[in-house]
Amino acid sequence: MANSLTNEGSSGKLNPVPGAGSGVGLASKRNLSAKLAKWRTAALKAKELPDPWEGYHFDDIPEERVTRYMYNPRSGKWKTDEIVVKMQSQSFAHGAMRECYRMKKLSKFSTHPDWRNASNYVAKRYMKEAGRQVYFQDVKLQMDAKLWGEEYNQHRPPKKVDFFQTYIIELKGAKGCPLYCVEHLIEGDYIKYNSNSGFVSDVNRLTPHAFSHFTFERSQHQLIIVDIQGVGDLYTDPQMHTVDQRDYGEANLGTKGMALFFSSHICNPICLAMGLTQFDLSSEELDRLQDRKWKLASSAATKIHPSQSEPVLASMRGKREDGGRGIEAGSETTVRDAFKQIGLAFVRNPPLRTGSGSLGYLPPGSPLESPGITMTHQHFMSVSEDGAGEDGEDGEMGEDDAIEETSSLGPESSERYMGPPHAAVCYSSSVQTEFTRERGEEKGEGASEKDSLKILGLIHWELAVYHELGRFSQDQVPDLASVRFHLETAAACTLPSALYTLARIYLQLPHDSFKDISVTESAESEKRGMEYLQQAAEAGHRAAMIELAKHLDTGSSAVREQNWENAAKWYSRALETPSGASDATDTSCQATESANPDYIITARLAEMFRSGGHRLEKDPNKAGELYTQSAEVAMEMMKGKLANKYYMLAEEAWSEVGDGGET
Repeated sequence: MANSLTNEGSSGKLNPVPGAGSGVGLASKRNLSAKLAKWRTAALKAKELPDPWEGYHFDDIPEERVTRYMYNPRSGKWKTDEIVVKMQSQSFAHGAMRECYRMKKLSKFSTHPDWRNASNYVAKRYMKEAGRQVYFQDVKLQMDAKLWGEEYNQHRPPKKVDFFQTYIIELKGAKGCPLYCVEHLIEGDYIKYNSNSGFVSDVNRLTPHAFSHFTFERSQHQLIIVDIQGVGDLYTDPQMHTVDQRDYGEANLGTKGMALFFSSHICNPICLAMGLTQFDLSSEELDRLQDRKWKLASSAATKIHPSQSEPVLASMRGKREDGGRGIEAGSETTVRDAFKQIGLAFVRNPPLRTGSGSLGYLPPGSPLESPGITMTHQHFMSVSEDGAGEDGEDGEMGEDDAIEETSSLGPESSERYMGPPHAAVCYSSSVQTEFTRERGEEKGEGASEKDSLKILGLIHWELAVYHELGRFSQDQVPDLASVRFHLETAAACTLPSALYTLARIYLQLPHDSFKDISVTESAESEKRGMEYLQQAAEAGHRAAMIELAKHLDTGSSAVREQNWENAAKWYSRALETPSGASDATDTSCQATESANPDYIITARLAEMFRSGGHRLEKDPNKAGELYTQSAEVAMEMMKGKLANKYYMLAEEAWSEVGDGGET
C-alpha cells in the first residue's frame, strides 16, 4: 500500500511519488478556468452595453493632458502622473457645495486614442472658491474611508461595502490651474443613507448604519465614518468625525457628530453579527426609535448566515429574562426574526438606570450592573503599498508606471495614518463593557493607549446638551429624562465636567449647565454631591479641587468636620493644575477660579501652616515661603499693596521659627 503512494530510496526514507495529488491540482485548475470564463463573459456583456454618454458629443471636445494626484492611505503619500481626458465645459448637476462635469479618461494601456471605449467619470468642483488643500482633504477622506471599507469586509458581513476610487486632476493648461475631484460614473439609484448630523434615510437598509457603527468600535472610539451615500453599497462623499477634530474639513464635528449618529442608531442584527454593542440610550430614546426599528424589521430582506451570526448566537442562546428562547444554533436567521428576538433584550433592560422624576442615582465609582461581552476581532486587512483599489485595466497607477511619489502635495508634509489600527481589540460602545475591559487592563492584561471611557463620556455629555436644547424633538421641547441619563452616564465615565455639574446639582449650588435639572435637598443628596465633587477633583477638574478644599477648610455641613491636612493637599493640587483645566464654557467654573486666584490660595495655605491644627502640623518656615510666593504672584498681577502685606506676614512667620514657634 505504501509503495503505491511513495518510492523508497536507498536511505530508507519515503519520497513522494511524482504526480501524487495531481487530481487535486487539476480540480483547482478547472475551478480557476471556470472563474476566468465567467469573468470573460461578464466583460463581453459589459462591453456590449450602450454608452450612457454616447449622445453628448465627446468627439467634438478637445483632449487635455492633465496632472493626476492619487493618495495612498496606507503610506500617507501622494503620487502624481499624467493622463489624457475629455471634459465638458458645462456642469450637468450640482449639490449644495459642488457641481459635476461629465468626463472621459483614455486608458493608459491604449495603443491609439479609443474614446468610444473610454471610461466615464464624474469630475467635481466647488462652486464657491475653495482652497487647494480642501480638494486634497476630500480625496484623503474618501481613500481613508475606502481602507475602512476593506477592513469591514474582512469581518465577513452579509454584504460587503466599498468606496469609489477617487483622485484629483489639475488642468494646468486652463486659467488658474483648477482642481477637480474625479471618480467613476456608476449608474443606478443614488441614495443618502445617513448624514453627518444624525439624519437616517427612510430607505430600509441595515449595512450602511452597521458600517458606521463598526468604524467607531474598530477605531477604538477615535473616529466614525458617516454621511454614507451612493449606489447600493458602493459609497462616495463620506464624512469622518474624529475625536481630535483634525483633518477632514469643517464638517468634522468630533464627538458632537458621534453623538448625533448614536442619537438615531439602534443596533440591527448586522451590528450584532459583527460583534458590535448597543450604545447606551435612555428608555425615552429607545421608545422614540421603536417605530423605525420595527419598520426595518418588517421589510428588510438581508439574511445572516449561521457562520456570520456567531456573535449574536453567543449572546442570545438559552433563556432570557422574559422567558423567551434565544436563536437556535445553526439556524438561518432573517433580520425580521432577529429583531423580534433582540427587541426586549435592550429595551426592557437599559444598561444604566434613569428616572423621570429625579436623577436615577449611580454611586460614583461603583461598578455598573450587568457586565457586557468583550469582543475581539482577529482579522487584519492587507492593502498593497501602491494604494487601495487600483484599476490597472482602466489606466490607474501600477508598479510599472513612471510616477513621482511625494508627501508634500497634501495638506501636511506628512499625512497621518487614519486607517484601521494594527491591534485587534475593538472598544465597545457600551459603558458597561468598557468598564469590564479597562478593569482587565488595570489587572495587567495590557495597558490602554487611549482612554475610551473618557471619549464615551464626551459623547454622552454632548447628547445631554442636545436633549437640553430639544434637538431631537419636533417642537424643541427638552427631554429632561434623557438629559439626566446621559449626564449620569458621562459621570460614570469619569468625565470631569459631568462629575462637577452633578456635584453642584446635588449640593444645591448654581450650575450653568443643565439649569432645569434639580434634586430634592436632603442629607443623602449632600453626601452624593460631595462624592461627585471629590471624583471631579481626582479627575483633574481645577474648580472642583478648589471647592473641595474650601469645604474641608471650613468644615461645611457637607463634610461636618474641618480637615486642614486634606484641604492643604487639594489647595496644593489646584495650584499645580494649569488655570483653565476646568470647563472654560461653564460660568460656575469661571466664577470659582476667578474668585480664588493663585495668590489668594497660596496665602490661605500659608495661614493654615502658620497656625496649624485640624490634623495639619504647624510649620512657620513653610508658611513664610508660601507668603513670599503669594507676594511674588500678587506683584505679577499688579497687586502692590497686597504683595507688601504678604512680605510682612512672611517675615512674621519666619520670626516665629527663631522663637521656637516651629514644632
